[in-house]
Amino acid sequence: MTEIYEQVLEKHNVLLTELEEAVILHKLTKIDIKAKETIRQVDDLIKYWTEYYGIDREAAEGSSRVQQVKTYRYMVWWSIRNKLVPNNFSLDAIGRIFNRHHATVLHGLKAVDNWIMYDQELRQDLMNALVAFGFRAEWNAGKKQLNFIKKGELYQE
Repeated sequence: MTEIYEQVLEKHNVLLTELEEAVILHKLTKIDIKAKETIRQVDDLIKYWTEYYGIDREAAEGSSRVQQVKTYRYMVWWSIRNKLVPNNFSLDAIGRIFNRHHATVLHGLKAVDNWIMYDQELRQDLMNALVAFGFRAEWNAGKKQLNFIKKGELYQE
């Protein structure tokens, strides 16, 4: 963060007033704090699924195609993409967490959406995770759709 601040000052030192410099530094500090909080929350989410499946995170980042490891990765990706914790991660950013391509992440997300329509145990696993992260979740059997909303909110974004 300080590197960015120093670059801005170096390029625009003549144009910036002390007040503008202070504003820039303040905004960069806020961005840094928010980024660290997002990373911590995503790590908490990954830890939740790691403990749930009893899988070592380092092993999950490897090339294993064992069904349980693959399911674990997909559940983490689905949880991040569906914002169980606040984030703005792209598919590419989600993939980098486990050394995967964004297309693989997209495939995993679609797989989970398909699995929850027919696999009651997996659906319940997701609903338990939603509750653990402060959501209210329900399964609409008629539409074969998982509905969830953050507790205290009137509607989803």
